[in-house]
Amino acid sequence: DVKILYLNQTLLIFINVMKIIFYQIVLLFTTFLATQAFAQPGSLDNSFGVEGKLITSLGQYKDTLQKLTRDQTLAIISSPLQINDDKKGIYSISSYQFIYKKRNISEDETGKKYITPSMTAQLFKTTPLSPIWIENIKDQLKTGEVLWFTDVIVKDNKGHVMFAPDFKIMIL
Repeated sequence: DVKILYLNQTLLIFINVMKIIFYQIVLLFTTFLATQAFAQPGSLDNSFGVEGKLITSLGQYKDTLQKLTRDQTLAIISSPLQINDDKKGIYSISSYQFIYKKRNISEDETGKKYITPSMTAQLFKTTPLSPIWIENIKDQLKTGEVLWFTDVIVKDNKGHVMFAPDFKIMIL
């Protein structure tokens, strides 16, 4: 009697679980069919407007890494950062991080001098850099330092948001 009762309960549980799985499959299938029935061809715009490879440039210099002299860098640092694609499409900049990796001279307790790296960064929403940043760079820039435009977020003419390549300058 106990075994039969146990088997009946187990069978009822199994049947209920199978019903639940069946209803979930039916619900999933009908949802899929409904989305396909109401979707209109061509109603979704899957193109992000990127005609080709995005190119980040500052002044006449393009690409992700430039090795420039101090004078070359100072000549372009007040130029606006620009993003284009290889088909000459123009993208508006929403924001970017600017990082200045400096080389500072420190002195230990014995008077021995050594170089210590430091970083200063700021989020910008306009280009070119602010006048105070440009002045500080002009006053302090030294060989071995790095200027880095990173996390560049741009919009195409349809309003789609995307990341553009970084632009890094190493000072020779």
